[in-house]
Amino acid sequence: MKNIKFISLLTLVLGLASCEKTITFYQEDDRFVLEENALESPQDVQELLNSVYDVEANFLGGQLQNLGELLADGLSNPAGRNDDYTQIYNRRTDFFNGTIDGVYRDAYIAIYRANTLLESVDGVPGVDEAFSQRVKAESQFVRALNHYMVVRLFAQPYVPNSSNTQLGIIVKTNTDYQPLPRNTVNEVYDAILADLIKVKSSLPTENGIYDTSWAAKALLAKVYLEMGNTDSAYFYANEVVASGPFLLDNLDRFNHGMSTESIFRVVSNPSINDRRGGGFSGNYRTDQPSP
Repeated sequence: MKNIKFISLLTLVLGLASCEKTITFYQEDDRFVLEENALESPQDVQELLNSVYDVEANFLGGQLQNLGELLADGLSNPAGRNDDYTQIYNRRTDFFNGTIDGVYRDAYIAIYRANTLLESVDGVPGVDEAFSQRVKAESQFVRALNHYMVVRLFAQPYVPNSSNTQLGIIVKTNTDYQPLPRNTVNEVYDAILADLIKVKSSLPTENGIYDTSWAAKALLAKVYLEMGNTDSAYFYANEVVASGPFLLDNLDRFNHGMSTESIFRVVSNPSINDRRGGGFSGNYRTDQPSP
């Protein structure tokens, strides 16, 4: 009995020593950053904001759009090309459908990172009010955009002049990772409108490759149109068309560079992630051979 107790004690001591070494290893490894040390300067904040757009580029890289096409009318069965697509086409998806999982996961990763910025940016040393306001506005725009895209795909439609108590999606407005019940469709749209109305004036009109007040107003127009509020949809759409710096392009969609029609876009570096838009190029190209 004494030997057994001694072995058990020795195992416990070795186990504790091993855990301590593991923790020390990660703390000293430059590849890892602890949460409490992640945001220590405006540059750290900007890099986290960039990572929001990085995930957003995955989310909007074609697969999201493909799922909508597969659920629409007039599309032939994609049998033989992609098992995930066939499941979606037949409305018989299972837990192991990686395409759906990837789209849903990317949407909420971007939302989680946006919420992290909203909760933390004001406490970062060196961050002034103007910088904080821009970062928070951009984060709320992405949060609204992703909630809107996900509720349209994973819930029943919004019905104008109705209570819209049908189940929607989970609205995430903080970084708490505990599971939550689904919000109603009405609650989801209320959250989307709240974010967009708040940022439509605080976002800059010019913001490089990042989102702008024009993007927020354009998305507001789209959301209001879907809700059946045509007056508000017209108001914001007309403001973007009449006052925004956007012009009809020459319809050559495949030239490098930015289109003058683009109101919001995600930008990829071809030398780093040339397949970021693979969901488009792999499914919509006219020279793709038939199976």
